[in-house]
Amino acid sequence: MSVLSSRETTALKYLASEIRKELQSLDERDDAIYACGKAALSILQSRPLEALQLAKDHVQYQPYRDVQRCWLRLYEDASMWRAAELLYDAAEGRPLGAGRPSEADDWMLRVVKVLDLGLIVSGGMFREKLYEAIFANLEPLLEELDMGDSTPTYFNMEQPTVLRSEHLVPIASEPSLEAFQLHLDNHTTPLLLAGVIDSWPAMTTWRDPTHLLRLTLGGRRCFPIEIGETYTHADWRQEIMPFRAFMKDYLLPPRPQEIGYLGQHNLFHQIPALLREIRTPDYCFSAPPEITPNSRLALPPVPPVDEPQRNVWLGPKGTRTPLHTDPYHNIFCQVLGYKYVRLYPPEAMESVYPRGVDENGINESNTSTAEIKFDCEVEGNVVVEDEDIFPRFGRWRDFNEVIVGPGECLYIPAGWWHYIESLTTSCSVSFWWN
Repeated sequence: MSVLSSRETTALKYLASEIRKELQSLDERDDAIYACGKAALSILQSRPLEALQLAKDHVQYQPYRDVQRCWLRLYEDASMWRAAELLYDAAEGRPLGAGRPSEADDWMLRVVKVLDLGLIVSGGMFREKLYEAIFANLEPLLEELDMGDSTPTYFNMEQPTVLRSEHLVPIASEPSLEAFQLHLDNHTTPLLLAGVIDSWPAMTTWRDPTHLLRLTLGGRRCFPIEIGETYTHADWRQEIMPFRAFMKDYLLPPRPQEIGYLGQHNLFHQIPALLREIRTPDYCFSAPPEITPNSRLALPPVPPVDEPQRNVWLGPKGTRTPLHTDPYHNIFCQVLGYKYVRLYPPEAMESVYPRGVDENGINESNTSTAEIKFDCEVEGNVVVEDEDIFPRFGRWRDFNEVIVGPGECLYIPAGWWHYIESLTTSCSVSFWWN
Protein backbone atom coordinates (compact mmCIF):
# COMPACT_ATOMS: atom_id res chain seq x y z
CA MET A 1 0.00 0.00 0.00
CA SER A 2 1.09 3.57 -0.68
CA VAL A 3 2.08 5.65 2.35
CA LEU A 4 -0.62 8.12 3.38
CA SER A 5 0.09 11.62 4.61
CA SER A 6 -0.93 12.61 8.14
CA ARG A 7 -3.79 14.66 6.65
CA GLU A 8 -5.07 11.64 4.72
CA THR A 9 -4.71 9.38 7.75
CA THR A 10 -6.74 11.76 9.88
CA ALA A 11 -9.39 12.14 7.16
CA LEU A 12 -9.80 8.37 6.78
CA LYS A 13 -10.15 7.77 10.50
CA TYR A 14 -12.65 10.61 10.81
CA LEU A 15 -14.73 9.29 7.88
CA ALA A 16 -14.70 5.76 9.35
CA SER A 17 -15.83 7.15 12.71
CA GLU A 18 -18.66 9.18 11.14
CA ILE A 19 -19.89 6.16 9.16
CA ARG A 20 -20.01 4.01 12.30
CA LYS A 21 -21.77 6.75 14.25
CA GLU A 22 -24.45 7.07 11.55
CA LEU A 23 -24.93 3.30 11.29
CA GLN A 24 -25.64 3.02 15.01
CA SER A 25 -28.76 5.18 14.67
CA LEU A 26 -31.38 2.49 14.05
CA ASP A 27 -35.07 2.52 14.92
CA GLU A 28 -36.37 -0.95 15.78
CA ARG A 29 -39.95 0.12 15.06
CA ASP A 30 -39.32 1.10 11.44
CA ASP A 31 -36.17 -0.68 10.27
CA ALA A 32 -36.60 -3.97 8.39
CA ILE A 33 -33.08 -5.06 9.36
CA TYR A 34 -34.32 -6.28 12.77
CA ALA A 35 -36.18 -9.13 11.05
CA CYS A 36 -32.78 -10.73 10.37
CA GLY A 37 -32.65 -11.75 14.02
CA LYS A 38 -30.33 -11.10 16.96
CA ALA A 39 -27.63 -13.52 15.78
CA ALA A 40 -27.11 -11.63 12.52
CA LEU A 41 -27.20 -8.22 14.18
CA SER A 42 -24.76 -9.32 16.91
CA ILE A 43 -21.91 -9.68 14.37
CA LEU A 44 -22.73 -6.64 12.25
CA GLN A 45 -20.37 -4.19 13.97
CA SER A 46 -17.58 -6.49 15.14
CA ARG A 47 -17.49 -8.95 12.20
CA PRO A 48 -18.97 -7.11 9.22
CA LEU A 49 -17.34 -9.43 6.68
CA GLU A 50 -19.22 -12.39 8.17
CA ALA A 51 -22.46 -10.39 8.24
CA LEU A 52 -21.90 -9.47 4.61
CA GLN A 53 -21.41 -13.14 3.67
CA LEU A 54 -24.59 -14.07 5.54
CA ALA A 55 -26.55 -11.45 3.61
CA LYS A 56 -24.99 -12.65 0.32
CA ASP A 57 -26.08 -16.22 1.05
CA HIS A 58 -29.70 -15.11 1.38
CA VAL A 59 -29.57 -12.86 -1.70
CA GLN A 60 -27.73 -15.15 -4.12
CA TYR A 61 -29.57 -18.41 -3.70
CA GLN A 62 -33.06 -17.36 -4.66
CA PRO A 63 -34.66 -15.06 -7.26
CA TYR A 64 -34.01 -11.44 -6.35
CA ARG A 65 -37.71 -10.64 -6.33
CA ASP A 66 -38.19 -13.23 -3.55
CA VAL A 67 -35.43 -11.93 -1.26
CA GLN A 68 -36.79 -10.64 2.04
CA ARG A 69 -36.26 -6.94 2.61
CA CYS A 70 -34.38 -7.58 5.86
CA TRP A 71 -31.50 -9.37 4.07
CA LEU A 72 -31.12 -6.50 1.60
CA ARG A 73 -30.94 -4.14 4.58
CA LEU A 74 -28.33 -6.37 6.20
CA TYR A 75 -26.33 -6.36 2.96
CA GLU A 76 -26.56 -2.56 2.88
CA ASP A 77 -25.39 -1.93 6.45
CA ALA A 78 -22.80 -4.72 6.42
CA SER A 79 -21.19 -3.18 3.33
CA MET A 80 -20.87 0.13 5.16
CA TRP A 81 -19.49 -1.40 8.36
CA ARG A 82 -16.98 -3.25 6.19
CA ALA A 83 -16.07 -0.04 4.34
CA ALA A 84 -15.48 1.74 7.65
CA GLU A 85 -13.25 -1.17 8.73
CA LEU A 86 -11.24 -0.93 5.49
CA LEU A 87 -10.88 2.84 5.88
CA TYR A 88 -9.48 2.45 9.38
CA ASP A 89 -7.12 -0.34 8.26
CA ALA A 90 -5.88 1.84 5.39
CA ALA A 91 -5.23 4.72 7.80
CA GLU A 92 -3.24 2.37 10.05
CA GLY A 93 -1.27 1.00 7.11
CA ARG A 94 -2.64 -2.51 7.57
CA PRO A 95 -3.19 -4.87 4.59
CA LEU A 96 -6.75 -4.76 3.31
CA GLY A 97 -7.05 -8.50 2.71
CA ALA A 98 -7.18 -10.58 -0.45
CA GLY A 99 -8.01 -8.86 -3.70
CA ARG A 100 -7.07 -8.68 -7.34
CA PRO A 101 -3.47 -7.66 -8.08
CA SER A 102 -4.75 -4.38 -9.56
CA GLU A 103 -6.43 -3.60 -6.22
CA ALA A 104 -3.49 -4.51 -3.98
CA ASP A 105 -2.08 -0.99 -3.75
CA ASP A 106 -5.29 0.99 -4.13
CA TRP A 107 -7.13 1.30 -0.81
CA MET A 108 -9.78 3.55 -2.34
CA LEU A 109 -10.70 1.00 -4.99
CA ARG A 110 -11.16 -1.67 -2.30
CA VAL A 111 -13.43 0.62 -0.25
CA VAL A 112 -15.40 1.83 -3.25
CA LYS A 113 -16.00 -1.70 -4.55
CA VAL A 114 -17.52 -2.79 -1.23
CA LEU A 115 -19.77 0.27 -1.15
CA ASP A 116 -20.88 -0.01 -4.78
CA LEU A 117 -21.77 -3.68 -4.36
CA GLY A 118 -23.86 -2.75 -1.34
CA LEU A 119 -25.58 0.02 -3.28
CA ILE A 120 -26.24 -2.14 -6.36
CA VAL A 121 -27.59 -5.13 -4.42
CA SER A 122 -29.68 -3.27 -1.86
CA GLY A 123 -30.76 -0.41 -4.09
CA GLY A 124 -29.75 1.99 -1.31
CA MET A 125 -33.19 1.47 0.18
CA PHE A 126 -32.34 2.99 3.58
CA ARG A 127 -28.86 4.49 3.31
CA GLU A 128 -28.90 6.27 -0.05
CA LYS A 129 -27.93 9.65 1.42
CA LEU A 130 -25.16 8.09 3.46
CA TYR A 131 -23.72 6.44 0.35
CA GLU A 132 -23.69 9.81 -1.40
CA ALA A 133 -22.02 11.47 1.59
CA ILE A 134 -19.28 8.83 1.78
CA PHE A 135 -18.44 9.09 -1.92
CA ALA A 136 -18.41 12.89 -1.65
CA ASN A 137 -15.94 12.67 1.25
CA LEU A 138 -13.67 10.36 -0.72
CA GLU A 139 -13.35 12.82 -3.63
CA PRO A 140 -10.90 15.21 -1.88
CA LEU A 141 -8.65 12.22 -1.15
CA LEU A 142 -8.57 11.15 -4.78
CA GLU A 143 -5.12 10.82 -6.30
CA GLU A 144 -4.72 11.48 -10.00
CA LEU A 145 -5.60 8.35 -11.93
CA ASP A 146 -2.59 6.89 -13.68
CA MET A 147 -3.88 5.73 -17.06
CA GLY A 148 -0.65 6.77 -18.76
CA ASP A 149 -0.45 9.44 -21.44
CA SER A 150 -2.58 7.46 -23.88
CA THR A 151 -6.00 8.28 -22.44
CA PRO A 152 -7.72 10.33 -25.17
CA THR A 153 -9.91 13.32 -24.43
CA TYR A 154 -12.58 12.13 -26.85
CA PHE A 155 -14.10 8.87 -28.05
CA ASN A 156 -13.34 7.91 -31.63
CA MET A 157 -16.71 7.55 -33.40
CA GLU A 158 -16.58 7.49 -37.18
CA GLN A 159 -19.90 8.30 -38.84
CA PRO A 160 -21.30 5.27 -40.68
CA THR A 161 -22.53 5.31 -44.26
CA VAL A 162 -26.02 6.56 -44.97
CA LEU A 163 -28.67 3.86 -44.52
CA ARG A 164 -30.38 3.01 -47.79
CA SER A 165 -33.89 1.73 -47.16
CA GLU A 166 -37.52 2.02 -48.20
CA HIS A 167 -38.54 1.49 -44.57
CA LEU A 168 -36.89 4.44 -42.82
CA VAL A 169 -38.44 5.71 -39.59
CA PRO A 170 -40.14 9.09 -40.23
CA ILE A 171 -38.32 12.08 -38.77
CA ALA A 172 -39.68 15.15 -37.01
CA SER A 173 -37.58 18.15 -35.99
CA GLU A 174 -38.29 19.27 -32.41
CA PRO A 175 -42.04 18.61 -32.54
CA SER A 176 -44.07 20.36 -29.87
CA LEU A 177 -45.61 18.29 -27.09
CA GLU A 178 -49.00 18.84 -28.74
CA ALA A 179 -47.70 17.59 -32.11
CA PHE A 180 -46.17 14.54 -30.47
CA GLN A 181 -49.43 13.80 -28.65
CA LEU A 182 -51.26 14.03 -31.97
CA HIS A 183 -48.84 11.44 -33.39
CA LEU A 184 -49.57 9.14 -30.46
CA ASP A 185 -53.32 9.57 -30.86
CA ASN A 186 -53.35 8.96 -34.62
CA HIS A 187 -50.48 6.56 -35.24
CA THR A 188 -48.49 5.29 -32.19
CA THR A 189 -45.64 4.30 -34.52
CA PRO A 190 -41.86 4.87 -34.27
CA LEU A 191 -40.69 8.44 -34.84
CA LEU A 192 -37.18 9.91 -35.02
CA LEU A 193 -36.96 13.17 -33.07
CA ALA A 194 -34.20 15.59 -34.08
CA GLY A 195 -32.84 18.54 -32.10
CA VAL A 196 -34.47 17.51 -28.82
CA ILE A 197 -31.40 16.98 -26.61
CA ASP A 198 -28.92 19.41 -28.16
CA SER A 199 -28.96 21.49 -24.97
CA TRP A 200 -27.93 18.60 -22.72
CA PRO A 201 -24.51 19.25 -21.13
CA ALA A 202 -23.90 15.51 -21.64
CA MET A 203 -23.77 16.09 -25.40
CA THR A 204 -20.41 17.76 -24.78
CA THR A 205 -19.09 16.39 -21.48
CA TRP A 206 -19.71 12.69 -22.13
CA ARG A 207 -17.58 12.81 -25.26
CA ASP A 208 -14.54 13.15 -23.01
CA PRO A 209 -13.39 9.90 -21.32
CA THR A 210 -11.45 11.85 -18.71
CA HIS A 211 -14.65 13.62 -17.62
CA LEU A 212 -16.34 10.27 -16.99
CA LEU A 213 -13.27 9.06 -15.08
CA ARG A 214 -13.37 12.11 -12.83
CA LEU A 215 -17.06 11.59 -12.03
CA THR A 216 -16.37 7.97 -11.08
CA LEU A 217 -13.59 8.62 -8.53
CA GLY A 218 -10.86 8.21 -11.09
CA GLY A 219 -12.71 5.30 -12.65
CA ARG A 220 -12.88 3.37 -9.37
CA ARG A 221 -16.68 3.27 -9.13
CA CYS A 222 -17.91 -0.24 -9.96
CA PHE A 223 -20.80 -1.25 -12.24
CA PRO A 224 -22.43 -4.45 -13.54
CA ILE A 225 -20.98 -5.14 -16.98
CA GLU A 226 -22.49 -7.68 -19.39
CA ILE A 227 -19.73 -9.72 -21.01
CA GLY A 228 -20.48 -11.59 -24.22
CA GLU A 229 -22.23 -11.13 -27.53
CA THR A 230 -25.84 -10.92 -26.27
CA TYR A 231 -27.79 -12.09 -23.25
CA THR A 232 -29.24 -14.95 -25.33
CA HIS A 233 -25.83 -16.61 -25.81
CA ALA A 234 -24.58 -19.38 -23.55
CA ASP A 235 -21.26 -17.65 -22.80
CA TRP A 236 -22.92 -14.42 -21.65
CA ARG A 237 -22.16 -13.38 -18.09
CA GLN A 238 -22.19 -10.36 -15.78
CA GLU A 239 -19.23 -9.01 -13.87
CA ILE A 240 -18.88 -6.12 -11.43
CA MET A 241 -15.85 -4.10 -12.52
CA PRO A 242 -14.33 -0.65 -11.98
CA PHE A 243 -15.24 1.86 -14.65
CA ARG A 244 -11.59 2.47 -15.56
CA ALA A 245 -11.15 -1.24 -16.39
CA PHE A 246 -14.37 -1.19 -18.44
CA MET A 247 -13.16 1.83 -20.37
CA LYS A 248 -9.63 0.50 -20.89
CA ASP A 249 -10.69 -2.98 -22.02
CA TYR A 250 -13.93 -2.27 -23.91
CA LEU A 251 -14.68 1.37 -24.72
CA LEU A 252 -11.35 2.74 -25.93
CA PRO A 253 -9.92 -0.11 -28.07
CA PRO A 254 -11.07 0.11 -31.71
CA ARG A 255 -11.53 -3.68 -31.70
CA PRO A 256 -11.98 -5.06 -28.16
CA GLN A 257 -11.32 -8.79 -27.73
CA GLU A 258 -14.90 -9.32 -26.54
CA ILE A 259 -18.01 -7.24 -25.94
CA GLY A 260 -18.50 -5.54 -22.57
CA TYR A 261 -21.76 -3.65 -22.13
CA LEU A 262 -23.14 -1.42 -19.39
CA GLY A 263 -26.74 -2.13 -20.32
CA GLN A 264 -30.10 -1.21 -18.80
CA HIS A 265 -28.50 0.20 -15.68
CA ASN A 266 -29.72 3.10 -13.58
CA LEU A 267 -26.32 4.75 -13.60
CA PHE A 268 -27.83 7.98 -12.28
CA HIS A 269 -28.72 6.25 -9.01
CA GLN A 270 -25.04 5.48 -8.45
CA ILE A 271 -23.62 8.71 -9.95
CA PRO A 272 -26.16 11.51 -9.30
CA ALA A 273 -23.77 14.07 -10.84
CA LEU A 274 -24.49 12.54 -14.26
CA LEU A 275 -28.18 13.24 -13.82
CA ARG A 276 -27.47 16.96 -13.76
CA GLU A 277 -26.09 16.66 -17.30
CA ILE A 278 -29.30 15.41 -18.93
CA ARG A 279 -32.99 16.44 -19.00
CA THR A 280 -36.11 14.29 -19.15
CA PRO A 281 -37.80 14.98 -22.53
CA ASP A 282 -41.23 16.57 -22.25
CA TYR A 283 -42.60 13.81 -24.49
CA CYS A 284 -42.39 11.43 -21.52
CA PHE A 285 -45.28 13.36 -19.98
CA SER A 286 -47.63 12.80 -22.89
CA ALA A 287 -50.58 10.40 -22.66
CA PRO A 288 -49.98 7.35 -24.88
CA PRO A 289 -52.88 5.05 -25.70
CA GLU A 290 -53.46 2.28 -23.22
CA ILE A 291 -52.08 -0.97 -24.59
CA THR A 292 -51.10 -4.17 -22.79
CA PRO A 293 -48.38 -5.86 -24.87
CA ASN A 294 -47.51 -8.25 -22.04
CA SER A 295 -50.91 -9.91 -22.29
CA ARG A 296 -50.06 -11.13 -25.80
CA LEU A 297 -46.96 -12.85 -24.44
CA ALA A 298 -48.56 -14.32 -21.28
CA LEU A 299 -46.34 -12.07 -19.13
CA PRO A 300 -47.47 -10.38 -15.89
CA PRO A 301 -49.09 -6.96 -16.36
CA VAL A 302 -46.82 -3.97 -15.81
CA PRO A 303 -47.96 -1.45 -13.19
CA PRO A 304 -48.02 2.27 -13.99
CA VAL A 305 -44.80 4.17 -13.29
CA ASP A 306 -44.96 7.43 -11.33
CA GLU A 307 -42.11 9.00 -13.32
CA PRO A 308 -40.04 7.97 -16.33
CA GLN A 309 -37.56 5.18 -15.66
CA ARG A 310 -34.07 6.19 -16.84
CA ASN A 311 -31.43 3.71 -17.97
CA VAL A 312 -27.97 4.14 -19.50
CA TRP A 313 -26.61 1.93 -22.28
CA LEU A 314 -22.84 2.22 -22.85
CA GLY A 315 -20.71 -0.11 -24.93
CA PRO A 316 -18.29 -0.56 -27.84
CA LYS A 317 -18.90 -1.15 -31.52
CA GLY A 318 -20.57 -4.51 -32.07
CA THR A 319 -22.74 -4.39 -28.95
CA ARG A 320 -26.07 -5.97 -29.83
CA THR A 321 -29.45 -6.16 -28.11
CA PRO A 322 -31.52 -9.06 -29.48
CA LEU A 323 -34.86 -8.43 -31.13
CA HIS A 324 -37.26 -8.01 -28.21
CA THR A 325 -40.27 -6.06 -27.01
CA ASP A 326 -40.86 -3.93 -23.89
CA PRO A 327 -44.13 -3.08 -22.13
CA TYR A 328 -43.15 0.60 -21.82
CA HIS A 329 -43.15 3.48 -24.27
CA ASN A 330 -39.57 4.61 -24.79
CA ILE A 331 -37.81 7.85 -25.74
CA PHE A 332 -34.39 6.47 -26.70
CA CYS A 333 -31.83 9.30 -26.67
CA GLN A 334 -28.49 8.90 -28.43
CA VAL A 335 -25.70 10.85 -26.70
CA LEU A 336 -22.56 9.29 -28.20
CA GLY A 337 -21.96 7.35 -31.38
CA TYR A 338 -24.33 5.60 -33.75
CA LYS A 339 -26.78 2.72 -33.44
CA TYR A 340 -28.75 0.76 -35.98
CA VAL A 341 -32.34 -0.03 -34.93
CA ARG A 342 -34.79 -2.40 -36.66
CA LEU A 343 -38.45 -2.30 -35.49
CA TYR A 344 -41.48 -4.54 -36.04
CA PRO A 345 -45.08 -3.81 -34.93
CA PRO A 346 -46.81 -5.95 -32.28
CA GLU A 347 -48.77 -7.69 -35.04
CA ALA A 348 -45.52 -9.32 -36.22
CA MET A 349 -45.29 -11.43 -33.05
CA GLU A 350 -45.74 -14.81 -34.76
CA SER A 351 -43.31 -13.87 -37.54
CA VAL A 352 -40.46 -12.97 -35.17
CA TYR A 353 -40.65 -16.32 -33.35
CA PRO A 354 -40.85 -15.40 -29.64
CA ARG A 355 -38.96 -17.58 -27.22
CA GLY A 356 -40.91 -19.53 -24.63
CA VAL A 357 -40.20 -20.55 -21.04
CA ASP A 358 -36.60 -21.68 -20.53
CA GLU A 359 -35.34 -24.67 -18.51
CA ASN A 360 -35.26 -22.51 -15.36
CA GLY A 361 -38.91 -21.54 -15.69
CA ILE A 362 -38.15 -18.00 -16.87
CA ASN A 363 -40.58 -16.63 -19.47
CA GLU A 364 -38.50 -15.24 -22.35
CA SER A 365 -41.38 -14.73 -24.76
CA ASN A 366 -40.54 -11.03 -25.06
CA THR A 367 -37.34 -11.98 -26.98
CA SER A 368 -37.14 -13.36 -30.52
CA THR A 369 -35.53 -16.72 -31.24
CA ALA A 370 -34.19 -15.38 -34.55
CA GLU A 371 -30.63 -14.00 -34.36
CA ILE A 372 -30.00 -11.07 -36.69
CA LYS A 373 -27.07 -8.75 -37.44
CA PHE A 374 -26.82 -5.47 -39.32
CA ASP A 375 -25.03 -5.56 -42.67
CA CYS A 376 -25.57 -2.64 -45.03
CA GLU A 377 -23.96 -4.63 -47.88
CA VAL A 378 -26.79 -7.18 -48.10
CA GLU A 379 -30.35 -6.75 -49.35
CA GLY A 380 -32.62 -5.81 -46.46
CA ASN A 381 -29.66 -4.59 -44.31
CA VAL A 382 -29.75 -7.56 -41.92
CA VAL A 383 -28.40 -11.09 -41.93
CA VAL A 384 -30.59 -13.75 -40.29
CA GLU A 385 -28.74 -16.70 -38.78
CA ASP A 386 -30.30 -20.06 -39.73
CA GLU A 387 -32.72 -18.25 -42.01
CA ASP A 388 -34.30 -21.51 -43.20
CA ILE A 389 -35.57 -22.18 -39.66
CA PHE A 390 -37.50 -18.88 -39.61
CA PRO A 391 -39.31 -18.66 -42.95
CA ARG A 392 -41.98 -16.21 -41.75
CA PHE A 393 -39.36 -13.72 -40.55
CA GLY A 394 -38.11 -12.75 -43.99
CA ARG A 395 -41.60 -12.57 -45.44
CA TRP A 396 -42.75 -9.88 -42.98
CA ARG A 397 -42.10 -6.62 -44.83
CA ASP A 398 -43.91 -4.15 -42.55
CA PHE A 399 -40.92 -2.96 -40.52
CA ASN A 400 -38.97 0.24 -39.87
CA GLU A 401 -35.24 0.85 -39.56
CA VAL A 402 -32.97 3.76 -38.78
CA ILE A 403 -29.43 4.72 -37.76
CA VAL A 404 -29.72 6.94 -34.68
CA GLY A 405 -26.90 9.48 -34.33
CA PRO A 406 -25.70 11.87 -31.61
CA GLY A 407 -28.44 14.27 -30.53
CA GLU A 408 -31.27 12.22 -32.03
CA CYS A 409 -34.06 10.49 -30.12
CA LEU A 410 -36.13 7.53 -31.24
CA TYR A 411 -39.67 7.01 -29.99
CA ILE A 412 -40.29 3.27 -29.61
CA PRO A 413 -43.94 2.49 -28.85
CA ALA A 414 -44.76 -0.07 -26.18
CA GLY A 415 -45.09 -3.54 -27.67
CA TRP A 416 -42.96 -2.86 -30.76
CA TRP A 417 -40.19 -5.39 -31.35
CA HIS A 418 -36.78 -3.78 -31.78
CA TYR A 419 -33.21 -4.88 -32.47
CA ILE A 420 -30.31 -2.53 -31.64
CA GLU A 421 -26.65 -2.71 -32.72
CA SER A 422 -23.85 -0.25 -31.92
CA LEU A 423 -21.95 0.83 -35.03
CA THR A 424 -19.38 2.73 -32.94
CA THR A 425 -18.62 3.18 -29.26
CA SER A 426 -22.01 4.36 -28.13
CA CYS A 427 -23.91 5.79 -25.18
CA SER A 428 -27.71 6.07 -25.01
CA VAL A 429 -30.22 7.06 -22.35
CA SER A 430 -33.68 5.52 -22.45
CA PHE A 431 -36.75 6.93 -20.77
CA TRP A 432 -39.53 4.39 -20.17
CA TRP A 433 -43.01 5.51 -19.30
CA ASN A 434 -46.60 4.32 -19.55
